[in-house]
Amino acid sequence: MKIRKAVLVTLAVLAILTVCLVALAVRHHEAEGSQKQEKYHRELSVEKAENKITAKEKKTAEETKALDKEKALDKEKVSDKKKTTEDKKVSKENAVYNSSPAVATPSGNGANGGHIVCIDPGHQAKGDSKMEPNGPGSSTMKARVTGGTKGTTTGIFEYQLNLTVADELRDELTRRGYRVYMTRDSHNVNISNKERAEYATSVGAEITVRIHANGADSSKVKGAMTLVPSKNNRYVSRLASASYTLGKCILDSYCASAGFKNLGVQNNDTMTGINFCTSPVAILEIGFMSNPSDDTNMNNDQCQSKMVNGIANGIDAYFVK
Repeated sequence: MKIRKAVLVTLAVLAILTVCLVALAVRHHEAEGSQKQEKYHRELSVEKAENKITAKEKKTAEETKALDKEKALDKEKVSDKKKTTEDKKVSKENAVYNSSPAVATPSGNGANGGHIVCIDPGHQAKGDSKMEPNGPGSSTMKARVTGGTKGTTTGIFEYQLNLTVADELRDELTRRGYRVYMTRDSHNVNISNKERAEYATSVGAEITVRIHANGADSSKVKGAMTLVPSKNNRYVSRLASASYTLGKCILDSYCASAGFKNLGVQNNDTMTGINFCTSPVAILEIGFMSNPSDDTNMNNDQCQSKMVNGIANGIDAYFVK
């Protein structure tokens, strides 16, 4: 009986030990699994973090590359802009020393009797004080070209006003069917008065109309006039009669259209641009830039339209005579 009881106790103890061992084994297995799972999640977190860092680095690298590209493009644009500015500067500097008339091709189709007109917008941005003969074979020397006067009210330079009016006159004459040549179409040229007259001859101009504006010491002097060679001109006396007719036709129509005071046709034999001409020529002094009223009107768009229409009407009248 005692032996049986001892065996049962022993079995019970063994059972308890077995249960404990199994429990310990299960707990160890669970702990080991938990550690493995924790390690897995830790490694996964590290991998995600590394991937995130890599993606961020990649994005940063791409942004840096894009920024570098943008900077390179900006630098290229600045370089191109600088080059363009320099090219324009060089072109402008070269133009100042261009001694050839600016326009070699006429505007218009010659429908108006095929008449060829040369317009000479007086002066230029920069005068040239070098000397040239006052006429063919002359020992008298004059400056090649001057810069002209300036509006006392508007502040506009004569060479600017002359070209503005000449451009509009060219367009109006073209609409009327004339073939029109211009001695210049920009300010940055260097074309002497002698060269302008010779250019008119080279294109076969039937008449030359030289556009100028006047200036005086007194601001009260106002009005328009034309200058033509006299019958006593030692170089172009043969052109005196036709030039007078041209000057009178233009001046009368001009003043009637634009309302400027008519100061008449005046003889002048000292103008190089007249003395080298080979066909009728007239200088139209469109008004006095030293007079506030004339200066303001000459630079008014509506008045300029009337001025141009008047000059064109005068040219029409000349060719009808």
